[in-house]
Amino acid sequence: MGAIMSCSVVAFGAYIVIGGEWRQQVQVTADAAVFPSGATFTSQVRSTVPDTNILDSLTTANGGLTRISDSTIEILLTASQTATLVEGAVVLDIARTDLSSPRYVGFALTVPVVQPVTRF
Repeated sequence: MGAIMSCSVVAFGAYIVIGGEWRQQVQVTADAAVFPSGATFTSQVRSTVPDTNILDSLTTANGGLTRISDSTIEILLTASQTATLVEGAVVLDIARTDLSSPRYVGFALTVPVVQPVTRF
């Protein structure tokens, strides 16, 4: 039987504004560390789950994923990364990559993508 866990997204501004930086912290409650110190993680951003086109790859190595604590990870899309998105939504999940075989953390996000109303 697997670990019992629940997930909540803790952040300001849940949607992605095209051309703006987007940060989200995801907190997972479990009976063991989900994001242990020294672990590495990866995530692929796609338009839909079955889409074969990867819009962006986020990793702990490239700064797209940052471990905050054993239960929290921060996801970052830079302004240049969001500038290439189109209105609608994107999907992503996170997998741990430092184990003998990758292990999915156990959640997926669907994030709305919008054009900003106020443009500069």
